[in-house]
Amino acid sequence: MPITLKVVSWNLRTFGIPKVPAAALDYIADIIVGDLDPDIVCLQEIQIGSYVGGTIGSDISVGITSQLDDLLNRLMTRQPLANWFYTVSGTNNSDRAKSMTDAYAFFCKGTPSAQSHADAPYAITFLQAPRILRQNRYGGDKFPGRRPGLITLDVTPTSGEPPVPFNIISWHAPTPCNTFGKTKHPTSSGRAINALATLDDIGGSMQVYRTVDGVRDYIFERQGPLPQIDTIILGDFNYRMDINYSDFVYRNLTDNFQPCVSTYRNTVLTTYSPDPNKPFQGSSSYDNIFVLKPHRNFRPGLSFTGNGGSFDFIAAAARAYNVVQPWTYAEMKEAWYVCYGERYKLQYSKPGVSDHLPVWAEITVTQSSLGNSHIKATSSDGDNGVFHALFGVAFPGFNGPVYYDGQAALHRQQFATYLVNTITPMGFATIRTPVVAAMIRYFATTPDYLASAKFLVTNPTFNPFGTDRWTEMVAAYIQGILGGRPIMVEELDLLALCFNSTIKLWFIDDAEYKSRIINDGQVNRGEIYQSGQSFFRYQP
Repeated sequence: MPITLKVVSWNLRTFGIPKVPAAALDYIADIIVGDLDPDIVCLQEIQIGSYVGGTIGSDISVGITSQLDDLLNRLMTRQPLANWFYTVSGTNNSDRAKSMTDAYAFFCKGTPSAQSHADAPYAITFLQAPRILRQNRYGGDKFPGRRPGLITLDVTPTSGEPPVPFNIISWHAPTPCNTFGKTKHPTSSGRAINALATLDDIGGSMQVYRTVDGVRDYIFERQGPLPQIDTIILGDFNYRMDINYSDFVYRNLTDNFQPCVSTYRNTVLTTYSPDPNKPFQGSSSYDNIFVLKPHRNFRPGLSFTGNGGSFDFIAAAARAYNVVQPWTYAEMKEAWYVCYGERYKLQYSKPGVSDHLPVWAEITVTQSSLGNSHIKATSSDGDNGVFHALFGVAFPGFNGPVYYDGQAALHRQQFATYLVNTITPMGFATIRTPVVAAMIRYFATTPDYLASAKFLVTNPTFNPFGTDRWTEMVAAYIQGILGGRPIMVEELDLLALCFNSTIKLWFIDDAEYKSRIINDGQVNRGEIYQSGQSFFRYQP
């Protein structure tokens, strides 16, 4: 029997504000366990609460996490052998946005095979805490609206097999819905879906307005490589797949990921009209799940079985209210009024659970060649994943030990100081190649700086010192490091030199784990695994 991972995505509208009543928490838990019985549940629109930091990734309030704790306790009570655990991301937008800021929660069964569907995996374990995805580009993160949140897990298909690592990216797209152009808003769902390609952990291509042969129009332009790790993207995309230009908006996702709930030709409605005078009338297909397809250098261990859909808890409640079939319109309307008041949640209102239906997909887990038990759980705190991976010490985590570097901020400062002291007329020759490679990535959206960095590649003997442009570039590049941006894989050579270390870097290439040695021969040695902007401790 093939092993199947069942994944659920659910936008629980304004979860946590106001405080979720006990009856609603019971109802949510009953739907998750009794009606869906998934192995992983990803929740969107978790409120951040009061007195929360204003930067992207800030921890949400204890008042909200305590309600997530209450939901976890209900899941554990209903399925004690499944070993449910959860984690929650930081805020997915800054306080400068004034709105459209929330967080993501991820609930998983540690031992699905002990209490789940018949073909459930043996185990699911935590590898890295959620982090909010950012555009790692000079000038700041300019992703339009709420950013996605990523968590890395691994799934062990059967006892004794090595686990398969994978990413889940949960997202609550910005509004206005079903809109691509800027119109009167700096963000829109269509623009944001298109911009997913600019995130290192997603990659692919996006529609870009360019002048080609004197004609200005949209072209499909590559932004970055596709993931080299199994990846699931899910959530509330706020853009229907059955309207004009949906193929334009979703092209990167549907080209490179398999949609599991709605497609262009077959949409599954996942929200109801909020009008109680229109009983049981669906209104959108916003919610979906996408699974990474095979591509040139990657063969996935996770693949969509073909079974996916939504669970209509509103209709189920109506059937429970009046079991006589078929209903008359009056009976439907009466049932709808009851369900509308008790189940369907309005913005910031006490009644109901959500205005979205949960969606689900069954995903086959195969060992492929990618099962690897050597990738160890590593903190992503403070966008310092590479320091946690290199220097971290194992601390107890909610699902096993997690590598954490308590001096990550100091190590970041030391790295910046090393660059300041080495990017000089005397020292630059020794680090020219990795610095220029890092600048090409970092200045990808700054045409003048990007052109200058590329010029240094094609003119390796050119001395850039003494030019105003180079002085500005170096200052901007180092300021990005001091400002807390994630360290890029192109900078590992520089890190190894800075800390007099030999780094063995593991990565996936052509569906196999491969490695390269950086700065060989040093007494200090470390092994790490890299995927997108994520770094993990690697133990052979």
